[in-house]
Amino acid sequence: MKLEKWIKQNYSELNGKVIVVTGTTNGLGKNLLEHLAALNAEVVCGVRNPEKSNSAITQLQKKYNTFKATSIALDLQNVDSIKLFAKQVSQLYPDGVYALVLNAGIFAQNKEFLLSGFEKHFFVNTLSPCLLAKLFLPLLNKTINSKLVFVSSISFKSAKVNLLNCDKSNEKDSIKIYANSKRWLTFYALKLKENLKDFYPNVCVNICHPGISATTLMSPSRGRFNKFTSSVLTGGMKLIFPSSKKACLSELFALTHQTNLNSWIGPKLFNVYGKPKIQKLKIKFKENNICDKCYAQINKIIDNL
Repeated sequence: MKLEKWIKQNYSELNGKVIVVTGTTNGLGKNLLEHLAALNAEVVCGVRNPEKSNSAITQLQKKYNTFKATSIALDLQNVDSIKLFAKQVSQLYPDGVYALVLNAGIFAQNKEFLLSGFEKHFFVNTLSPCLLAKLFLPLLNKTINSKLVFVSSISFKSAKVNLLNCDKSNEKDSIKIYANSKRWLTFYALKLKENLKDFYPNVCVNICHPGISATTLMSPSRGRFNKFTSSVLTGGMKLIFPSSKKACLSELFALTHQTNLNSWIGPKLFNVYGKPKIQKLKIKFKENNICDKCYAQINKIIDNL
């Protein structure tokens, strides 16, 4: 069975739903956008380059002529851009949206500190999606059983939280810095899910991950790998691991299912291969205390951005 036919059979409930997705011009987000177009969802694309996004939307509309999509500028390194994006979406859809997929992120780029004072990975992968989530909660709560989807990574398991150095600014290895940013994001999402029910009862928080896939995150333009290394790594990964078109199925699954506390969504075999499923996240008592502290610390930071 072709993938598109299978998706239409299993995710038809997304037809007509308004779904906001960050980072749709490359990688997982680009493939998710195509799946949503096939399902006739209505998509708001939060992107750094609206012109590039509009071009991709036009191509999809030639194939799916009833597909509706809008591109709005969103720079996850800029707080004003994040706040303006949330405001613009609220103005376009005052009655609410069905979902927000926090897909955009950066991987293992050269270490860089932004004007906020935080290292770029922590700001883009952790603080920005957490701020967006907070800004969108009132809008999401206007829709019954809406979905707030955090996109994490299996690499978060290899990181350790340092509450006194949240962005791991003293670390030299950018892959470890990336893993740290996803650990903080995951811990925040876990506690947000737990704390939402009394204030935003209509919102379901889901955490998902794509497993391992060859995406444009390893492009030489991203800063860590040169052209040759990027080609070798990407080529090798394409032979071994699922494509972005399959890896993003975890995001689709997160848009149509509800998870319990301490669970997330990912490929069923070794967290890498196969269709997505709900899996338990084993959080120990000690880690649960750290989750609380991460949640409080991130909220304190984003409240002051």
